[in-house]
Amino acid sequence: MKTENTAPSAKPQGASAKENIPVFQLKNKEKFAETASKITVNPYQEAVKAGDEIKEAAQDTLSPEALTALKALTEHRGASAVLLENVPTSAKGALPATPKDTKEPAEKDKISELYAMGVTRALGGIPDPEKAKAQGSAISQIIPLKPEAYTGEGYRKGYEYHSEAVSRAEPPEYTILTVLKGDQAAKTGALGVDEIIKNLPKDTVKALEKSDFVFRSSDAEGKATDYRAPVLTKNQSGAYQIRYNDAPFRTLPATPEAELALQELRAFMKTKTSDGLVLKEGQMLVLDNLRGLHRRSGFEPTTSDDDKRWLQRIYLKNEKPLAGDKPAAGNKATAQPQIT
Repeated sequence: MKTENTAPSAKPQGASAKENIPVFQLKNKEKFAETASKITVNPYQEAVKAGDEIKEAAQDTLSPEALTALKALTEHRGASAVLLENVPTSAKGALPATPKDTKEPAEKDKISELYAMGVTRALGGIPDPEKAKAQGSAISQIIPLKPEAYTGEGYRKGYEYHSEAVSRAEPPEYTILTVLKGDQAAKTGALGVDEIIKNLPKDTVKALEKSDFVFRSSDAEGKATDYRAPVLTKNQSGAYQIRYNDAPFRTLPATPEAELALQELRAFMKTKTSDGLVLKEGQMLVLDNLRGLHRRSGFEPTTSDDDKRWLQRIYLKNEKPLAGDKPAAGNKATAQPQIT
């Protein structure tokens, strides 16, 4: 089967690459900090307004090559992940202690949040409204607080390849992760759908394109919701998109053929888990949630509680919908799924 691959090369002009993820360095960071110091809008309370006030300064930190790569990602026609480095994390120098919960951090200034929302608005994005409502804010703290959980707050168990909100009809389109503090034991990986297609048998690809899969919400989302849809779809541009979560009971086969296809998919993904990025302070990872999967290895924190791994996450969508780039519609699951 011939597949269309519209992604740019792993090393676009003006960038290096890590784990096949394009990497771009920021510029004009000091100018951004100066502008951010004058913003009084709280991005936790008025994310879009805060982003609009700072978006020009945020865009000025991006090289033309970085901006092109990010626009291609958010339009679902480029690399499935882009990494920015030298992102502002604190206007006061050292960061405060990592919070003990995921609420808005009281001791931290808002420069990292303003930067993330400034980039979002420069790219024409807005926070995903369903996620923002469920979380109480567009911006959430990702801290290892639940050792056995298959969520961003977990750590001992690997959070294997997944896209976000698979049980929703329209998942978030992309995600921004800002790294405030890293941990050398935690590795993050990204896997684009084009690479998956290229490495699967044609019959498996065809099986994954059928609406024979049940996607189940996690307990963290507060309700049990099943959604039936294909793992693989194509948009009107002919580019593949993917919906999948490898956590237990999140992606279930509804037929024997679907079960075999999932086995093939999981076998391939296991070959892509040995490497990964150790995310560090000042990095921002932008992920296409429709054309890629990402993972985080299981780990034991190697730092003190005050310096635990600390990321900030925003789920996003394009403010103006892109023609033909929504996932193919599924339907509410009615059949009893087979459980692998």
